[in-house]
Amino acid sequence: MTDSGLLIGSKQKASVATLHNRSADGGLTPAPFEMPQRPEFFMGGGGAFSPPRDYMAFLRMLLNGGSHKGERVLKPETVASIMRSQIGDLDVRAMTTARPAYSQSFDQFPGEPHKWGYSFDINTLPGPNGRSAGSISWAGLLDCYSGSTRSGR
Repeated sequence: MTDSGLLIGSKQKASVATLHNRSADGGLTPAPFEMPQRPEFFMGGGGAFSPPRDYMAFLRMLLNGGSHKGERVLKPETVASIMRSQIGDLDVRAMTTARPAYSQSFDQFPGEPHKWGYSFDINTLPGPNGRSAGSISWAGLLDCYSGSTRSGR
């Protein structure tokens, strides 16, 4: 992951995708958007920049139990804790947007119980379209979504 981080340089900034908002007629209109480059604090999941190739390497590392291309990045027990529910008997509910201009409300597993690990939403039942129970997913600002099958599968 050579092009990812919380702060980006001018080269990276030039390659950031343009945000578009849907207009009343259904078309798309470019809209200004930039994460603060000197925030009060760095959020664990907010404000990260990463091109798809880097993010896919991150997901492959998780799915390979913490190693990527033969290099150990995380211990297997760390990956296991990331993919295990950390909220006990509670279930995740639909995520209601706090910023409607930037994202819509979203339920990653509508009508199904799901949990939250240290980093990802976890579906507890097999999904109707082939997702394995225990699969992880993530959703972020600007309606970015990611899903992966279980580690070790």
